[in-house]
Amino acid sequence: RADEAMMLTRQTKASSLDQIKPVVNQADLVNLQQEARDIYVDHNLRDYIIDIVTATRDHPNILLGASPRGSLALLAERGWIPVVSRARVRLLADVHMEETVHTVFTVQDFLKDISYTASFDTYVRRGDQLVHTATGSIMHGYAISKGPNAGTVAVLDESTKNKLWGDRS
Repeated sequence: RADEAMMLTRQTKASSLDQIKPVVNQADLVNLQQEARDIYVDHNLRDYIIDIVTATRDHPNILLGASPRGSLALLAERGWIPVVSRARVRLLADVHMEETVHTVFTVQDFLKDISYTASFDTYVRRGDQLVHTATGSIMHGYAISKGPNAGTVAVLDESTKNKLWGDRS
């Protein structure tokens, strides 16, 4: 307790953030970010990661598995950035900062292979109950952020649509 009080006293007088010194300049950071984007990711590794994310939805010990965003994180390698053209959210209950929000995200339909509509519901666990905290809908697509097609709309290939769609059987 005394150590914690001393730490709080020190932090109010001077922030440890003031002591941080840069280790790279902005140009070097941009170059490193580009190099990271250019790293080849084999389709087998990508499929393996998607399989892990998808398995969380069916595992008996996991209450709410990863949403499609878990798989969509892999799309970053393509240089895709999300474009939300429409979103509606209805808040149903307050959520506190310390609570973990669980999201159920369901793709409803694809529009011309360039966007999709989806619904979502969010919950928090309070005691032995899940409390429904929000519901909504979204129209979502992607824009290409790098390469010769930068600035154009990304076309969702069958593999991507299948991952978003999930197992509907």
